[in-house]
Amino acid sequence: MTSKPKLRTTLRRFAALGLLACLAPLTAQAQSYPDRPIRLIVPYPAGNAADIQARLIAQKLASHLNQPVIVDNRAGATGQIGIGAVARSAPDGYTLVMGQVSAFAVAPHTFKNLSYDVRKDFLPVAQVSSNSLVLFANGKVPANNLQELIALSRKQPDRFTYGTNGEGGLPHLMMELLMAKTGVKWVHVPYKGVGQISTDLLSGQIDLALDSYSGMIAYTKDGRLKALASSAGKRIDASPDLPTFRESGVPDYEVYGWFGLFAPAGTSAQIVNSLNAAVNHALQQPDVQASLRNVGYEPVIGTPEQFNQTFLKSYELWGQVVKNIGFVPQ
Repeated sequence: MTSKPKLRTTLRRFAALGLLACLAPLTAQAQSYPDRPIRLIVPYPAGNAADIQARLIAQKLASHLNQPVIVDNRAGATGQIGIGAVARSAPDGYTLVMGQVSAFAVAPHTFKNLSYDVRKDFLPVAQVSSNSLVLFANGKVPANNLQELIALSRKQPDRFTYGTNGEGGLPHLMMELLMAKTGVKWVHVPYKGVGQISTDLLSGQIDLALDSYSGMIAYTKDGRLKALASSAGKRIDASPDLPTFRESGVPDYEVYGWFGLFAPAGTSAQIVNSLNAAVNHALQQPDVQASLRNVGYEPVIGTPEQFNQTFLKSYELWGQVVKNIGFVPQ
């Protein structure tokens, strides 16, 4: 009769063999990855900043991985359609999404019926870029820098108006955070899209707006707009004379947007690391760096863990701002 200790040892060996048998196909899959085309879903229309960066990176990834990387635009519902499709995809490394701060760090706090949980259903793979938003003022605003604008605003509350792409969007939350840190009060004018914002800012219908560096910097050359400050921790390479908010008297204000690739949760660490290395290789190419910097984006080379930290930090920041202003998720 077999003793109980020997029986337990035998059972453990069989269990271990069974586990190894289950893991073997996954290991083989990771080692052969990729052996077919990869689909990179962009949850926005063609020509969007996320789309431009996705196509730039896809070309380099295809060359590095020796497999086509197909950019698939699935726009709709402020990115939720494309992101939801990736959340439901197999975690095999063949379906990725180009995410950005608005969809992954802001929207979870401002929409109440998302079909996915960004922290549970996705794995950060690689950050692609970061970018400042620039505070632009109409050329007739009697302030030539952020310090002057803040001083005027404290003397005359509610004098200045600012436009954004809607309640609860990133520019709105950034402005709310800036007002909270400086003690000023500006009047929010929400728009349904971004196109009318630049038109109204240029005509003086609104006084202020946050936009990407490339969005409205050209209008500063003839004085129709003034660029007052940029939001990230360092100056924009393409505009080294433009100070940051920190340099302009708001020392604890450092806010930036980011773009990066996410995979469905459950994707193996080996595949994630392989993709991360491929993205980093792409970002090291001089033409990629030049293309990004020319439009105000800074390439970011790092590990999946570092991207995860950036993602979670921004998720917590904007969640707190949404709570502080009493915004009700829609």
